[in-house]
Amino acid sequence: MTGASKSIGIPDSLTAMMVRFGAPFFSYPFKPIWNRFEGATYEVAYKHFRRDHMGDMNLFLHVLCYVMQLSSNFTVLKYLDESFVSALQSKGLPVPIKSPIALSTTLAWSYELLRTPAPGLA
Repeated sequence: MTGASKSIGIPDSLTAMMVRFGAPFFSYPFKPIWNRFEGATYEVAYKHFRRDHMGDMNLFLHVLCYVMQLSSNFTVLKYLDESFVSALQSKGLPVPIKSPIALSTTLAWSYELLRTPAPGLA
């Protein structure tokens, strides 16, 4: 993507396809890692967001989609965690935390979002 800050040389067309191909989170849970290496700067991303999301109705619908998507994402993570924990327990391995996949994913996204500067007042 243009404006990439720490590119490791992945072609722009592949990056664009990876980011836009699977809109739901569960189609690409690797996005925080991909964004770390190939993502655009915050300023570029914010400029595109402002350009593409103007108007009260547009933002309202995006908030509704965000709530639905977030609940769907955590439901998928819940089922992944249940399968993972069950597999560990069936092998007699200890399970130190109840939801390791959801926790690690939440921590990865939180870290990435906390590193992002807040938008300036325009």
